[in-house]
Amino acid sequence: MDILKHIISDKYGLSFIYVDVSKTASTLEQRHLNGPATAEVLGQSLVGAALISSRLKGNSERITFQLKVDGPLGGAIVEAGHDGCLRGYTDVKLLDEVDGREGVKENEVFGDNGTLNVIRSDEGGIIYSGQVNISPPNIRTVTARYLNQSEQVPTGIEIYSKMHDFRIEKMKGLMIQKLPDADTEKFVHVLEKIEDGSVKALLGKMASIDHFADLFEINDLELINEKELKFGCRCNYEKSLMIMQSLEIIELQDIIKKKEMQQVTCHFCGETYKIKWEDLQSVLLEKADTSRPA
Repeated sequence: MDILKHIISDKYGLSFIYVDVSKTASTLEQRHLNGPATAEVLGQSLVGAALISSRLKGNSERITFQLKVDGPLGGAIVEAGHDGCLRGYTDVKLLDEVDGREGVKENEVFGDNGTLNVIRSDEGGIIYSGQVNISPPNIRTVTARYLNQSEQVPTGIEIYSKMHDFRIEKMKGLMIQKLPDADTEKFVHVLEKIEDGSVKALLGKMASIDHFADLFEINDLELINEKELKFGCRCNYEKSLMIMQSLEIIELQDIIKKKEMQQVTCHFCGETYKIKWEDLQSVLLEKADTSRPA
């Protein structure tokens, strides 16, 4: 089960968010038929989005994590909701020049420059958006930079990804944030554990609260919130039918005349909806009726 855990230390004024999105990352990898390089980027983006989503308040709120790079990947878009639902995709699914090769360098996938745009929204629309640039781009650094610059919260982030036989096995992350009146010396100590690789090594194991307590030498870590994370998409048949409603009458008439099967595929999850013939005819009749002068 994918999960998000919020842990705090009152003594040192530090907040820890731990996420494991391994199952969702593997599900989306299979749905989108990603190659290993883009699958790993998508998985790491899910980690970044899930970590940022821990700051959401309203039940209908969600964040959209939009990464754009000048490398062959193109970019990735991931959405994470307050309800724990995750979905997303990469612009490119396969990278023939690097897929199946060991020791792929990040710049071969990301390129030299990138931009992260984070949009916080709810059912009423956009609440806030922020953007950061990074060169060279990678998910861990750009996520931390967004929180440090756009939200002005001192933050450290580590992401652990493990591929087995060129398929996703593990996707985990840890975010450490400095709260007001925090112990600066202890925060720096935690950041040093990120830089020396100790946090990544721990994430490769079970990574329980006791493990974090031992690593950071903090004896008052407390779990204050835990919730399930899971693959979940907001697409449905009705929304797919609305896409057909955007076609011009002449286009609908041509489709019906040729009896062409219409399918709408969701970019976020890869689900394909076959539009029923009678529904397509109803769309045409409705558009024709509304286009007549009163």
